[in-house]
Amino acid sequence: MSASFSVFVCSTFDDLEQEREAVLDAIRRVQSRHNAMEFFGARPGRPIDVCLDEVRISDLLVVIVGLKYGSLAPGKGVSYSQAEYEEGVRLGKPCLVYLRDDEVPILAKFVERNPDKVKLLDAWKEGLNAAHIVAKFEDWPKLAVQVAADIGHFLLERQFAAQLAETAAVKGVTEAPLREVLKRLGETEIAEAEIPDRLAKAADELLRLRADLGRLSDDRPEFAAIRARASAAMDNGDFDAARAALNEGRLRARAMREEASRTEAGFLADEARVDRLQLNYDAACAKFAEVSRLDPDGPLPPIPDSNASKSARDRVVELAKRENLTVRQLAQRVGGFSGLAFVGTPVTIADQMEEWFLTEACDGFNVMFPYLPGGLDDFVDRVVPELQRRGLFRREYEGKTLRENLGLPRPENRFFSNRT
Repeated sequence: MSASFSVFVCSTFDDLEQEREAVLDAIRRVQSRHNAMEFFGARPGRPIDVCLDEVRISDLLVVIVGLKYGSLAPGKGVSYSQAEYEEGVRLGKPCLVYLRDDEVPILAKFVERNPDKVKLLDAWKEGLNAAHIVAKFEDWPKLAVQVAADIGHFLLERQFAAQLAETAAVKGVTEAPLREVLKRLGETEIAEAEIPDRLAKAADELLRLRADLGRLSDDRPEFAAIRARASAAMDNGDFDAARAALNEGRLRARAMREEASRTEAGFLADEARVDRLQLNYDAACAKFAEVSRLDPDGPLPPIPDSNASKSARDRVVELAKRENLTVRQLAQRVGGFSGLAFVGTPVTIADQMEEWFLTEACDGFNVMFPYLPGGLDDFVDRVVPELQRRGLFRREYEGKTLRENLGLPRPENRFFSNRT
C-alpha cells in the first residue's frame, strides 16, 4: 500500500466521538494516512478553509453521519461535514458513506432537536442515499470493521483497476461483476500475484453464465423471476448463486418439456424403453440379411461357414444351442448395442444428453444407432435441431477444413519450408 494514500474522515464530533476514534484506529491498521479536524492543530486561516484544503489533497473521503447535523460552516449554509463532503464530490473524490441506523436507540442528547437543522440533515441523508451505496451502522465496533474492510476493497480495486478494465475489454464483459469478484478475493488469503489469473477465469465463467442465461428463454413468469435472480447474482459477482438459479431453471424447463413431450407423443418413457427389444431385433436383421428370411420364432438353423468372424459366429451359435433360443430371442440378445442407451422422443433424448454434458459427466458423445440409415436420419433430422436450439450443438463449422475444425496446426511442408 502506498504511504501517500490519504483518507479524510468527515463527521460531526460530539455525537460520534467513539465512532470517529474507532474508524481512525481502523485506518491506522490498514496503514493509510488519515486526516481529521481534531489532528489539524494550530494553523492560520478559518477552520472551514483548512478542512477544505485537507479534503483537496486526500485520496478518499469517509463520511459518517449520525442523528445530529453539526455546526454550520461560515458562509456555506450547510454543516462542516456536508461542506467537506460537497467539496470532495465537486473534485470527484471517491466517498465511502455510513449512516447511523435510525432503528438503534441512542441517547437523546445525540439526536438533533433544531427544526431547521433536522430539515437540512434529512435532505442531506436523502441526497447521500441517492448518490451512493450507503452502509448503515449500529455501533462503533461494527463500523470500524466495516470501514477497514471497505478501504481494503477500495485499495485492492485501485491497485488492479487497469488489470480489471483490460480483462473486461478483452473478454467482452462489463466491469461491475469483476469488481465484486475482486472484492471477494480481497477477503481471502489469495496472493496478489494470482489475482489477474483469477479475474480472467471469472470473466470466462461470466461469459458461460450469460450464455446459459440466454438459453433460458421461456417467457413464463416463473422463468422471468429465475432469470432476474441469476442476472442479479452475476452482477454481484456471486457466480455460485447464479449457477444454482440457472440449474433450477434448466431442471424446471426440462420437466415441463418432458411432460409436454409425453402428452404430444402419447407414450411414457417406460414404454419407450420396452420398445428397445424390437429395435435390437431390427438391428440384427440389418446386420445379418439372411435373418430376415428365417422364421423369427423358430430355432436357429445350421449356419454355413463364411469369411466373417468365425469366433463371433461360433459364440453366437453356441449361445443359441445352449439356451435353446429362437431367432428372435437371439437377435434381441446380440443384435443391438448393450451399453448406455438413450431411448425416447427427440426432446427426452436431448434432455438426457444435456444433463450428462452440463453436469460434466462426459465431454461429448460417440453416437451409435440401432439400424442404418434410418436411425442416423432420425437423429440428424429430429434430435440435432433440438440440441442446436439449446445451444449444445454447432449450427455451422468454424473452419473450412477438417484440420481447422479439429484445431490442429498445419505442419510445414518440408519441400517448401525453406523457399521464399
